[in-house]
Amino acid sequence: MGVSVLSSCRRSEGVPLQRDALDDKDLLRDVEDEFCRVQCRTVAGEPAGRFTDVEGYWAGWRPVRVGLGFRGATGERSLPVRKVRSAALSRHIPVRARVSTIGGPLLLESGLEHELVTWLDHRRDVEWIVAQPVRLTWSDGISHCPDILAVNSYGQVQVWDARPAARQDDAFDLKAARTGAECERVGWSYSTFAGLPAVASSNLRWIAGARRIPEWLEAARPALMELFTAGPRPLRDVLASDDGRGFRTRAFWHLVWTEDLVMELDELWDEDTLVVARGGAEA
Repeated sequence: MGVSVLSSCRRSEGVPLQRDALDDKDLLRDVEDEFCRVQCRTVAGEPAGRFTDVEGYWAGWRPVRVGLGFRGATGERSLPVRKVRSAALSRHIPVRARVSTIGGPLLLESGLEHELVTWLDHRRDVEWIVAQPVRLTWSDGISHCPDILAVNSYGQVQVWDARPAARQDDAFDLKAARTGAECERVGWSYSTFAGLPAVASSNLRWIAGARRIPEWLEAARPALMELFTAGPRPLRDVLASDDGRGFRTRAFWHLVWTEDLVMELDELWDEDTLVVARGGAEA
């Protein structure tokens, strides 16, 4: 979907795998050498601002080039590196979000993080999401915990910071630049997320309400997908195909959530909006 997010979405290749998932000993040795160059630097004798330590998802997994597949994070390796807290004067309100991609909840720091995670959860290519995934520390005392880590079906790892554009000050920009550099060292990518455009945000919230799989989905799917055998259809035709009980409509919106059926997220939806079956071409 053509969604404009206020971020630099440069992608790098990289797959986190556990040690026992690697069969190639030479590759394992190369990976460990690269890992040690990143992790095992010391503070003594280094100029201020040099990377010194890492904790969390990064330290527990080996960053490996694409081609070996992906094993999702489990157990302690997917736990956040810090607790999410809020006080009476805090500008953020923590939320516990149910995430379909991981089949469970994530504790998030703000509504903006929630929007980011919902957008990632909606994306068909994302296979794993971790909140507060890693803590990075530099020799001048600066440390940073990025907000979100996501892994896609190609094994590419993307680290995210969610921050409104108005709050991306010099201090944040410094941490973002350093975090981006360290991610690049291990073949990951890094982006900042300032929020979706208003229309896309509204549409995303609407289809997120249909993320739960209807019990009758597989019974309704064939008739729904048959509507698109000749190509895209306007939304009114899809809704008109429901027999009045709402089952097909509910199944339809779930298939939009899963991207089996596609509607442009950043367009204002109405009855004339075209719905496209995945793999189908627009007229």
